Amino acid sequence: MSIHRAEGVARPNGDGFALPTVVVVLLLLGVIAIGTAVNAGVDLRASKGMPESARAFYAAEGGLNLMLATWETARYDTLVPNPGDTAVVPWVKLPGSAGSYSGVLQRVDDGSANMIALTVEGRSASPLWSQSLIRVSLVPPAQPDSLFRWAAFGLFYTELNQTLAYGPIGSNGDIEFKSASHLFGDATAVGTVTDPTDVTGTVTEGAAPEPFDPVACPGGPFGPPPPGPGVDFNPATGELKLDSGSDITFPAGTYYFTLLKQSGAGRISIAAGDSVRIYIDGQLSLDGGGVDNHNTARALQIFGCGADASAWQMTGTTNVLAVYAPKHTVKLKGPAAYTGSFIGWEVKKETAGDLRYDPAFGGMAGGSWGGAKVVPGSRTQLSR
Repeated sequence: MSIHRAEGVARPNGDGFALPTVVVVLLLLGVIAIGTAVNAGVDLRASKGMPESARAFYAAEGGLNLMLATWETARYDTLVPNPGDTAVVPWVKLPGSAGSYSGVLQRVDDGSANMIALTVEGRSASPLWSQSLIRVSLVPPAQPDSLFRWAAFGLFYTELNQTLAYGPIGSNGDIEFKSASHLFGDATAVGTVTDPTDVTGTVTEGAAPEPFDPVACPGGPFGPPPPGPGVDFNPATGELKLDSGSDITFPAGTYYFTLLKQSGAGRISIAAGDSVRIYIDGQLSLDGGGVDNHNTARALQIFGCGADASAWQMTGTTNVLAVYAPKHTVKLKGPAAYTGSFIGWEVKKETAGDLRYDPAFGGMAGGSWGGAKVVPGSRTQLSR
């Protein structure tokens, strides 16, 4: 029996197996290629991200330094006057390709409401920009005292004789420098300044008058001063006389006299940290050993009140205080050094000795406010 194979019937063989194998291999190679490309892109972006992060950090650092350098004119602290206040400084572009920065200020209540937290954010200039944050704590410059903004100011006339003065000097009349006097600061007069070459600073003539209001006397009883040897106080008349050798320390508070006269080697002292205000409706004469208030003029402020316009004078060896007597001629004699702020109808520094403005009142020599100070150890770099 013979078997015949039918014509046209296909025989099974391995000719069609290669095609799907090739397709699978190609797919695997494509996946590997894509993965390699993705990883390469990630590595490339990471390698670029490292310098971008550094640029962002330097932008934040530069922004912080610029804000501190321009604080005196920008007065950023006025944007956050009260504890809890927050203010945002808009983005500022740094020169060239250095990036940009922005700041956030927050007034912190540390018991004195005189601390500011500043956070500066830096951003690099590249399209693949990065960010960096730096935070510091700042003590802003002291606010200016509305009264004591001058080393010396005479409503009618200001005179310096044989004096080296440091700080702003002013007058609603004329200012005159005599006998080798020199001012390191600004001189501002409604009238004239004689001689302007004696000033290392800005000389302004024809200025607008400064307002100085009279002072009302306290309504309470006179005194009383602390008792002690050589202390002569009359509670009926309000006269206080400190005899030779008397040392008196005033506790913190407000006092009212019609006369305060010190003579001999005695001293008026103010305890450290205390603040004393003395109102006088009459004469002031400090001819003793001066004032000991730990070199802080703000600690002792003497005001001329009432209608009396008698001349006041001081000749003590050391005088660190503030005087506001718009109706009185204030004579600063010596030889003695005077530090603080002295305002009167006339202010005359008559003999040799320095006159210095006390920056504790919020100003600096020449009328500058000064800048904010970074609290040591407060600088922190934050992550974003």
